[in-house]
Amino acid sequence: MGITNSVQSISRARAAVAAGALIASMLIPTWTASAQESSIRADFNGDGIGDLAIGLAHEDVGSIPDAGAVSVIYGSLSGLTAAENQFWTQDSATGKSEAGDFFGWSLTSGDFNGDGFSDLAIGAPLEDIEFSIPIPSTVHDAGAVNVLYGSGSSASRP
Repeated sequence: MGITNSVQSISRARAAVAAGALIASMLIPTWTASAQESSIRADFNGDGIGDLAIGLAHEDVGSIPDAGAVSVIYGSLSGLTAAENQFWTQDSATGKSEAGDFFGWSLTSGDFNGDGFSDLAIGAPLEDIEFSIPIPSTVHDAGAVNVLYGSGSSASRP
């Protein structure tokens, strides 16, 4: 039940829509010391009840400042519940938390892989991107979009 971090291919059109929505929300960010929080409601676990994802872009991850995180709170017939909630960082979602990435700055949802579950796309506007072709190099503060896939199976969650 919930969101998984499995890697699946998604159509270019769906990926473009998700990336476009996130990039549009990140084009002119205001980098201040104030807390940046974003949120979105969707049915990530397919139970027909709305769930809530909250981006905490200024969350420190251990000793890593402003790495960012996302909290997913699942809905029930009586409202939001603490049962089976998830707390995602880049470490648990897609890679490595780094200082100042602001993972969770922007959020959007959609069924990006066509499996019938709402998926969660998470913006990290200051993510550094490393390349090894043609030579090893890093693009600093390039930004990234991370996609976590919705699922009805609790066994597939980390």
